[in-house]
Amino acid sequence: MSGFVFRWATPLRLRRGERDRLRRQLQAAVDDWHQMRRCLTACRGDRQAAIERIRRLRAAGRLDLEKLRQQTTHCTMLERRSIALQREASRCNAEVETRRNRLVEADREVRVIEQLRDRDAALDRQRRQSSESQQLDEVGAQSWLKRRTVARLAGDDFGHCASSSRPPRGLPGG
Repeated sequence: MSGFVFRWATPLRLRRGERDRLRRQLQAAVDDWHQMRRCLTACRGDRQAAIERIRRLRAAGRLDLEKLRQQTTHCTMLERRSIALQREASRCNAEVETRRNRLVEADREVRVIEQLRDRDAALDRQRRQSSESQQLDEVGAQSWLKRRTVARLAGDDFGHCASSSRPPRGLPGG
């Protein structure tokens, strides 16, 4: 008898490929999000440093208005950049969630097909075992009939053993 052939093998292979592709895309999106968070953290740190420099300039007693204006402009630019990075990080986070949901769905599709494969393989195994059992029963019955026929032809009544005179399962009278 030939080996088990899963009829959904090609869709399973394609679904696994799609799942792997989505997994790589998710990893890339997560990497982008982490990079964006690092940039945002650095920008916020730069802004805090600029605010601290403004405080020191004001506390110095003698105001250098040009340096104060430069630091204030720099601080405002960092604030705008921080807001833009926060928006971008939010967009990246939404992208990560979208890709994660797609991956979860693709993984579910793969699991469903794998469950079908496992069920079909179990049914095939059960059919094979049943077929093998029937074949063994037929061989046993044929062997019993042959021994009985040979014994009758030899003049042995073959009835001295009650268990051997009864035909095996599947034969008339058995």
